[in-house]
Amino acid sequence: MKDQLTSRLLRLLNLLNRKKLMFRLEQQSDDAVMVSFGFAGMRVEVEVFEDHIEFSTFAGDESVEIGEEKLFKLIEEKWGSE
Repeated sequence: MKDQLTSRLLRLLNLLNRKKLMFRLEQQSDDAVMVSFGFAGMRVEVEVFEDHIEFSTFAGDESVEIGEEKLFKLIEEKWGSE
């Protein structure tokens, strides 16, 4: 008999397959499997646990920026200096 995590994960993966959405599987914690996928204007990260599912959505245009200075400034602003 399948455990609940496997059942939840397979239900999600089957839905994504039916919708023809590409996805990526990762494991970042011992008790969950992460499924990442996206569609126009949004990226979704789902953590499938034995007893529940958590997800985050990231919306926006995700445009490409150019410039080393701009990148370094962003990193300094978001993560502080050394």
